Amino acid sequence: MAKKKVDDSTAFHDGTLTISPWAAHQRGHPQKVPTELGDAVDLLWTLDAQRQEYQRQADLVEKSENELKEILIKYVQKQKLSGAVGKIGKVRVEAIRVPTIKDFEALWAHIFKTKDKTLLQRRLSADAVKERWEAKKAVPGVEPFEVTKIFITKA
Repeated sequence: MAKKKVDDSTAFHDGTLTISPWAAHQRGHPQKVPTELGDAVDLLWTLDAQRQEYQRQADLVEKSENELKEILIKYVQKQKLSGAVGKIGKVRVEAIRVPTIKDFEALWAHIFKTKDKTLLQRRLSADAVKERWEAKKAVPGVEPFEVTKIFITKA
């Protein structure tokens, strides 16, 4: 397979990929886009693998954080306190009301009767629309919008 060059005149202003300040700090300098297309793909693979590893680590930290939050909530409630203070942080525990649908049909009927659309979020179910389009059914008020994505897999 012939090596292809990255056309940086259209992809990047000066051949420099702008990366986040945190990533630049880690490397000490901005990451240059390789001139060979295959090398650019390999760089993307490397950055993607690095991001996934950071995400795995963040997920583990978040799991520990959530477990500790549950423990602290129980402990503070058992002590009949509203919070607690440490040397570098403090917590406040309070009950808040969050809406939960108990009877969807009743809610739906209310929305249609009152025409109160503020109870809904303006978001489509992409899967449901896709199913209808695949079945050649129109969805009034909805049109396709093309988004270009790149997918990377191991070579």
